[in-house]
Amino acid sequence: RSSDLIDPRNEERLLEARIWSRWRFDAHPAEQTPRLWATLVGIQVPLFESKHKKGWGHIDLLGIDNDNAPVVVELKKGNSTEVPLRPVLEAVSYAIALQTNWERFGEKLRDQVSKVRPKFTPCSVDAPFRSVVLAPSLYWQQWAPNGKHGRAVSDDSWRAFSDLVKALGERGYPVTFGCVNDLSTEVC
Repeated sequence: RSSDLIDPRNEERLLEARIWSRWRFDAHPAEQTPRLWATLVGIQVPLFESKHKKGWGHIDLLGIDNDNAPVVVELKKGNSTEVPLRPVLEAVSYAIALQTNWERFGEKLRDQVSKVRPKFTPCSVDAPFRSVVLAPSLYWQQWAPNGKHGRAVSDDSWRAFSDLVKALGERGYPVTFGCVNDLSTEVC
């Protein structure tokens, strides 16, 4: 959907549209290559049975890395009060769903991307399926341990969160946290 058709009050969808238009696989290459993905291949990718819309929902942005493995991007708006655990669990659950259905999904992805990149071959099903939680700096400032929302989180909870992220990575679902603004994306 073009950004002029998006409700201007929906900060997350507007940000999503700007990110998509800048790094999508069939657009002119951006001057800056993000370290969070090689290119984006989908926006609002449905994870439900299309006929009845039963199932999970949508992946905000779907990227691929340099090995053609998927990168599930969960986007949060700057003033979101959602605890960072929620987008981590959402993104990783989407990555697990993709991996479980990778044979079928990878085939559709190959058909779509090969229109622009004829030699595109999706990764194997046993590759790491990465996730990125992406948000403007305001979100990360508020959820920092000394930030507006982060102060309410105990040290034990922060350690448990860190242990969870580490364990997910060890099981093939690495999680990266990224900061985005209108000009760039970066690991934070």
